[in-house]
Amino acid sequence: MQRITKGTEPAFLAKYRLQPDADWDQDVRRDEKQEARELLCTEQGSLCCFCEGRIEPQPDKMKVAHFVPQTVDKSLMFSWNNLLGACKGGEKFGEKTNQKDCHCDTKQGEDKLDSRLNPVQLAPNTICFNGRGEIKAVGNPALPPERDLQKQQLQTDLDVKLNLNLKQLVGNRIAAKDAMIVAMGRQDWTLSDVQRKIRELTAPAATKRVNYQSYLLWWLERKRKSLS
Repeated sequence: MQRITKGTEPAFLAKYRLQPDADWDQDVRRDEKQEARELLCTEQGSLCCFCEGRIEPQPDKMKVAHFVPQTVDKSLMFSWNNLLGACKGGEKFGEKTNQKDCHCDTKQGEDKLDSRLNPVQLAPNTICFNGRGEIKAVGNPALPPERDLQKQQLQTDLDVKLNLNLKQLVGNRIAAKDAMIVAMGRQDWTLSDVQRKIRELTAPAATKRVNYQSYLLWWLERKRKSLS
């Protein structure tokens, strides 16, 4: 999960905000939803807003997610800052979805998430990773874990409402890191190697980001510190 910088909203959203009874699922035209998908992919570097798996601007390859669900706050239904591009999250066309294998928006459903996990306003040191590829909430260092209720709430949302530590996703992060190492051609990275790779991954000109980029950057930063 990375912070997302929102761009200019599609013009059609303003039209629907003027219609009190407008509904995203029922009223928004197919071409308008396609415009939203394309803009979201551009903003997010074609990565899911939650797990950072690959998304593409087609109905069968991504979802337009409402961070605050439509049933929780209808006033945000046509707010661009509330709209995100998400992967299908284990959902398969024509098949019954097994909830234990779902993740991201598909798993969230109508649950409200902690606002600190909103990718549009994600603050540094809200989440991190560990060497096993798991995503973790960052707590208050002044509090013992059993008393850090805010950290516990974040971790619950990550694990239960979004299922971001699903075995498949954890494996995908590790596989992405291993592929990056193999592509380098050797195991003994130098400090300049690491710094160059960090610059490559964070280059603003990249139209498509690398899958599971946050985990790769976390691993690289840890590597950088060990070499400094």
